[in-house]
Order: sequence, then structure tokens, then C-alpha cells
Amino acid sequence: MIDDDSGTPPYEQLRAQIAAQARSGALPAGYKL
Repeated sequence: MIDDDSGTPPYEQLRAQIAAQARSGALPAGYKL
């Protein structure tokens, strides 16, 4: 979920969310985005 009121740019919020999901195993290796 992107927070428009955050001081963090949307692309960085998205990158952080994808990285967290990859680390947690929610996105398996080779998953196509």
C-alpha cells in the first residue's frame, strides 16, 4: 500500500514492500512481478 502522505517517494515504498515480501518468503524465487 502506497502512503501518499509519507515523505518517502512512492517508488521507494514499493521497493521496500517487495524486498520485505521477498525476505519473508511471500514472494518465492523466480516470481514474476
